[in-house]
Amino acid sequence: MSERALRIGVVMDPIADITYKKDTTLAMLWAAQSRGASLYYMEQEDLYLEQGRAMARLRDLSAFRDPQHWYELGEPRATPLAELDVILMRKDPPVDSHFLNAVHLLGFAEREGVLVVNPTRALLECNEKLFAQQFPQCVPPTLVACSDKVLRAFHAEHGDVIFKPLDGMGGTGIFHVQPEGRNIGAIIETLTERGQRQIMAQRYLPEIKDGDTRILLIDGEPVPYG
Repeated sequence: MSERALRIGVVMDPIADITYKKDTTLAMLWAAQSRGASLYYMEQEDLYLEQGRAMARLRDLSAFRDPQHWYELGEPRATPLAELDVILMRKDPPVDSHFLNAVHLLGFAEREGVLVVNPTRALLECNEKLFAQQFPQCVPPTLVACSDKVLRAFHAEHGDVIFKPLDGMGGTGIFHVQPEGRNIGAIIETLTERGQRQIMAQRYLPEIKDGDTRILLIDGEPVPYG
């Protein structure tokens, strides 16, 4: 008797709106499907908790290597998440209350034995921008603050600075403030919500114009590119 196919669920942004040519989640789905896994799709809003059990409106998912037709979805059905073997939490930021609530719901599935990737504890504790500050030798000069005075002093020291929110992604809410400091007051006021919200400031690196490189780690080891 053959073994049952691995049942993999994915929580992600609307699959219809992804960028086909560079979406990492889609590449993961192709790889899982090619290894015989059964795929199941859900968006953050499909998750819910019923009588202490993590549930979701799951849909069967097929992924294709076709830029015109890269997915097919079945009809949604209410399913306990414990029926899955693995859940990939691939929802993009912002890391707002909706995201954090979804992670807490996935924690209930974790306690029933489902492997959640990344683990919910890591998702809750490892802010994407703050986590890297454990390795200051690997990042440009960086400040996290909400004080107008402190942020202005950082700009005065470094001259060419990036200001950005801690919970964003994809360039959203990022401001490049050059040495003359044009609109710096309005930028700080807006991003910090008048000094009530921590933001990140970093010295601008001109080399970013040449692009960046994403390094994927599996069990702490970088995956070779190619």
